[in-house]
Amino acid sequence: MPAVDRQSPDGRDTHIRECSMKLPYPLGLAISLLAGSSARELCAQAPRNVGVTFDGETDALEPLATDDWHTITASYRYDGAIDLLTNTYLVFARGSDQLNGFYVGYHLPTNQLAIVKHGYWNATEATGAPGEVGRILENDQGQVDCERTTVRRTADEVEVAYRIRLKPGMLKGSYNVFQYIEDRDVRYEGFTLMASVSIGEEGTVHRTDMPPEWRNSLRPSGRPPAGLTLAEQGAARYSLVIPQNAQPIERKAAADLRLHLKLIAGADFPILTEGEPQAGPCVSLGRTERLAQSPCRWKAADLAAEGYALEVAGGDVFLYGGTGRGLLHGVYSLLEEDLGCRWYSPTSVDTPSLPTLTVSLVPRKFVPVLELRDPYIHKLHDPTWSLRNKTNTPHARIPPAWGGSLRYYHMGHTYAAYFPTDQYFADHPEYYALVNGKRQPSQLCHTNEDVIRLSIEKTCGIFRSHPEVRITAIGPNDGRGFCDCGDCRRLDNENGGRSGSFFHFVNRIAEGVKQEFPDHRLICLAYLDYARPPTHLKVDDYVIVQLCTDSHAWKYQFCFVWESEEFQAMLKAWQAVGARIFIWDYTTDYVHYLVPLA
Repeated sequence: MPAVDRQSPDGRDTHIRECSMKLPYPLGLAISLLAGSSARELCAQAPRNVGVTFDGETDALEPLATDDWHTITASYRYDGAIDLLTNTYLVFARGSDQLNGFYVGYHLPTNQLAIVKHGYWNATEATGAPGEVGRILENDQGQVDCERTTVRRTADEVEVAYRIRLKPGMLKGSYNVFQYIEDRDVRYEGFTLMASVSIGEEGTVHRTDMPPEWRNSLRPSGRPPAGLTLAEQGAARYSLVIPQNAQPIERKAAADLRLHLKLIAGADFPILTEGEPQAGPCVSLGRTERLAQSPCRWKAADLAAEGYALEVAGGDVFLYGGTGRGLLHGVYSLLEEDLGCRWYSPTSVDTPSLPTLTVSLVPRKFVPVLELRDPYIHKLHDPTWSLRNKTNTPHARIPPAWGGSLRYYHMGHTYAAYFPTDQYFADHPEYYALVNGKRQPSQLCHTNEDVIRLSIEKTCGIFRSHPEVRITAIGPNDGRGFCDCGDCRRLDNENGGRSGSFFHFVNRIAEGVKQEFPDHRLICLAYLDYARPPTHLKVDDYVIVQLCTDSHAWKYQFCFVWESEEFQAMLKAWQAVGARIFIWDYTTDYVHYLVPLA
């Protein structure tokens, strides 16, 4: 698809290599709407909120004091003729109650500013024109200085820089900032939340959200040194240097960095092997001799497999990584965090356009905190997208020469794969769960010695046949129907629930498998009836516990893991017994399936 150019609210041109249209309807309805209409026709002449800045900042790094004047700039766009727009509003409201807030508005047809009661023009409290000398609009909540309020209009956008003073005592605790827009056909984009703001006891105001307008919200914290000009007016001033005996991952890192710098600055950055003639400063990639001779402080640090370091010394930039994908993580972090690149989908590349590219790089060393970073969504298993976004999903086939990725064999629920009922149930019903006095194929018997022996043999067979696999799962079938034979019930009773017999079973398998494969691991879900750790049984260190969030995800809408007391209690319980923990989080709203991910 051809590139679409846009300009971000901070004035920078942005190239988007994907065009898409989002419709808030199920697909079938979307198809019927499209009949006889093109996507361009449907998208045309639609009012749109663009964003808000506070005193020129999208994230208000400095507190905003009440009872002081501030410039709050609101931008609105109309994809048809701007003259079709009528009303734009900026609303300061407690919580989500938009009808009881401080409304300020701009009426395009009459070029009038207003303080509006409950957001309706027929309840206007005060009006004035932008630039009107000495005119102050006021109500019991705040004031608007017309003289110092400016309006900028283009063919498809209007930007109102309100000069506002909020009265102390009116907004206490917290409030939200909304935008509202409507046109002559009374089509509108209503009450778009642009900011959440908390007010301290001293009356200072702090932004607490991430506004939707473009900004590099991932920029690294810290004090950067003086800026480096990598390119000037489309000409590269730096070269990219790789080791003399560069490995494939170092060549890959240089090629990807060169590609994105070309998109950003329009400049061709030469890739040089150490020993080739070089003039001027460079970006050193990997374990170059130049790095070895440099004063870089982290070059001897343990960066593990996936960590990286970024440093500046003598005008040169040094990017190097651990034993695996660390160098690539460093390159993509530089592009994303320092230069503002984004890869929102496997088919998009979103880069700023900066012919003169000057950056202030924060020196840093980073090793991923999360050992597993796996968005379990098919489209996101694309290897290129995975590399750029630094996931290590087992489903993205990253070549080992580029650092590879985790390799599982089984995940989640495995009993049916280990013991297919059509193969075992008729001859060996004792392998399966005793439920209400009868053997049922719902689950396995966790204390049956033949089941344990065969499970060890099958797991070792997986590792022998697939040397690239380091982890495989052991887990009950999804659902209940657990075994109530005497031995399983005794273990469950002794350990506070179904975790007793299940983790006894997993421990026995771990004891057998690690004799042959000590550097591999088993992983199992902590889920449903076996989510909590057993009270008198320690889980083997060979086992990774993947704690599921089903305790709250199925009951509550959009409940984050830190908001669920039940999940937090389970997490702390597993931490207390020293378990190696992965988390399986659910991204579906099980109450409203059609709600999109935000």
